[in-house]
Amino acid sequence: MDLFGFYRVASKLKVIRRAGWAKRAPSADVESVADHSLMVSILSIVLAERLGLDPSRCAALAAIHDLAESMVGDLLPEEARPEEKHARERAALAAIAGSLGDGDALLRLYDEYERGATPESRLVHQVDKLELALQAISYYMDGVLDGQDACEFVRAALRYLRDGDLADHLQAALRASGLVCAPAIGDSPGRFLYFWPVGKSRACGYAWRSSVRASWPRTSRRGSSGSRRATWSPTGSPWPTFR
Repeated sequence: MDLFGFYRVASKLKVIRRAGWAKRAPSADVESVADHSLMVSILSIVLAERLGLDPSRCAALAAIHDLAESMVGDLLPEEARPEEKHARERAALAAIAGSLGDGDALLRLYDEYERGATPESRLVHQVDKLELALQAISYYMDGVLDGQDACEFVRAALRYLRDGDLADHLQAALRASGLVCAPAIGDSPGRFLYFWPVGKSRACGYAWRSSVRASWPRTSRRGSSGSRRATWSPTGSPWPTFR
């Protein structure tokens, strides 16, 4: 096992800047991929304990979820198609794991994360996007990003967010920051979470096609699994909001 060789490759994450932030704020001291992975790990541990999941498993998944970027870099969407990005990262992870001799454990973790095969991996996927949104809000509050750029990252993250409790945390962050992110034009065909001003408050809800939205219940209740259902906003907003 070449532990030092593995370290030399993996430690590059400490100096690779997150590409999205570097593009929007090239002169700022933005976070590295390692910074991001650490925060995803910490948040995953905290949230896993409250959701009855395995915090250690979540921490391991979060720690390695961007490990391949130590070789391929933090690729922007315009730099590689999703399938190409996945193939390059999978090959890089295999090479990194190979330096350890028996690196099957790393590959198993990576594949579990990529496939979303377990509740823990699905949580880490969402926390990965939640951390992106929280960092965008923090950069807005610190003057690193303007409101338009920050909202672009928030909306990008929210396209992947599905858990109502995580949405509540993000809603609280937006309220604390004073950042208002309106839905982007044309963003309603899918299932997306949005935050927008409603009177003096901000509401959080799912945007659906009108044919689907019309079939949603008008009262808030919990399903048999305990998951939260949607209800129509008492403020008169056409979108359902979480309770």
